[in-house]
Amino acid sequence: MNYRNDNNEPGRILGAVVKVARILLANARLVVAVTFAVMVLAGTYIFLQPNKYTSTASILPSGKSDNFAALRQLAGLTGGNIDIGENSSALFPEILRSNQVRDAVADGDYTYSSGGEQIHFSFKEFFGTDKPEELRDAVDAITGISSDVQTGIITIQVTTEHRTLSQQILKKTLDELERYNNEIRRTQAKESARYLERELKTRQEELTASETRLAEFQKANQNWYSTTDPDILTELARLQRDIEINSQAYLLLREQYELARLGVQKDIPVVSLLDEPTLPTLKSGPNRRVFVFVWGLLTFLGTVIFVLLRQAYRDYSQRSGTHTLGDLGGEIARTFPVVNRLFFKRKAEYSDTTHSLTDDKRE
Repeated sequence: MNYRNDNNEPGRILGAVVKVARILLANARLVVAVTFAVMVLAGTYIFLQPNKYTSTASILPSGKSDNFAALRQLAGLTGGNIDIGENSSALFPEILRSNQVRDAVADGDYTYSSGGEQIHFSFKEFFGTDKPEELRDAVDAITGISSDVQTGIITIQVTTEHRTLSQQILKKTLDELERYNNEIRRTQAKESARYLERELKTRQEELTASETRLAEFQKANQNWYSTTDPDILTELARLQRDIEINSQAYLLLREQYELARLGVQKDIPVVSLLDEPTLPTLKSGPNRRVFVFVWGLLTFLGTVIFVLLRQAYRDYSQRSGTHTLGDLGGEIARTFPVVNRLFFKRKAEYSDTTHSLTDDKRE
């Protein structure tokens, strides 16, 4: 089957455009009425929705390094596979999303002002559930957490229907973050101090034992300082080397132990609060104009497509008594010449390919 070029292609396209324009003009009232009705319904719905207010805060890790991470790792005191580094910007979003922080936020009691009246808010009472999973989902639904990879700044946002409530929940979230990190810091410092204390005691015992062995050896060999016996000199050097090694290890652990004891008592902030939770004055949503416009545009396009398909079906019904999907597709293709030509061109290519394959099989 050969494809025949049609030199009157611009005329066909112009005719199709004119035909579509006539159909739309004939059904303009329907298109406008449906679009207007949907926009009114969408506007009514969105205007009944309460305003949303977002409180925002930003934090930055302090960048304080952990001097005892290696010792805790050797002692098996890391408490998991995550390295609790204070300079890790990737860590704090995970802490904020932890069950411990979310549960504490969900268990909090909040009070905000509305119309001059003090209103009490509780997640459990508001959502009517005490299931931890549902309460955590409710906290996640109003909380947004983002971090800047380049600067390390972490931004936390809480969005509710009330200004002061958003601010209070965000403050509670930051308080729980600080408490969580401080507890981890104190726990780790205590673990380091306890571990160093045990190691220091062991090293002291080993140092004392090595000194005792050297004293006993020298007592048994009264002439050790002037002897030329190689066995005595070798054993004497070994005992002195053991004392030197145990003495250096003891001094190092003693220094680290004193630092760890000071670290338990020090209260260094884990994060730097760059921006306090704001009290929002402007609503953050919903964007009612955009909502109504989008629904109106979608309805308009959908109605136009419906009108064109309905007219194509009516045109075909007037010329034929059978009504099948294939016939309807042909009528649509005839209404739009470009679609018609592409359709038959592909059909011709497919037919030629099929015949070619059939001939090859016969050969």
